[in-house]
This record gives sequence, structure tokens and C-alpha cells, in this order.
Amino acid sequence: MKITAYRLAVLRASQDVEDAFSTLVQQEARAASLHDGEASLTRARDASMAAYKGGMVSLIEVLDADRRLLETSDGALQARAAATRGAIASFRALGGGWTPPATPET
Repeated sequence: MKITAYRLAVLRASQDVEDAFSTLVQQEARAASLHDGEASLTRARDASMAAYKGGMVSLIEVLDADRRLLETSDGALQARAAATRGAIASFRALGGGWTPPATPET
């Protein structure tokens, strides 16, 4: 009975590690992809602003480019935060953590 409980605990621990690393890798890849998208959308926004200043497009198109850039930037920040949470979960799943110092006896 105790062996079964031990094996179950080991399986759960390995699943926790695998899940945490999977989240970390997926979110880092998502953040990198969104970062590339930010660069492209920044160039598109700059081009639309130049076209607006030249009288070729309306302000609505510039604002739409701004909106897309801000949405992508927000997504990139959320992905970075999720990757950080994944790194913390990985550390914890591998047994890391903070142990408070022993309080001195008086």
C-alpha cells in the first residue's frame, strides 16, 4: 500500500515537472513570436503615419495600426509573464523553494 502511494506521488511529481517545463517552453516561443510581430507592426504603424502625413490615408488607418501594435505588445507582455510563471513552477516542481531561517530561541 505504501509503495503504491509512493509511486503515485512520484508520478504526480514528474507530471508537475513536465507540465511546468511545457508551459515555460510554449510561452517563451509565444513571446518570441509576438516580439517579432511587434517589430513588423511598428514598421507598419510608422508607414501608415508617414502616409497619413502625406495625405494618402486617413487618421483611422493610423489609429488602427496603433491598436494592432498595442494588442500585440500586450500579448507579448502577457506571454513573458506566463513564461516567468512557468519558470517559477518548474523551479518549484523540481523541489526548489524558500525556507525561512530558523528563529533564534530566547
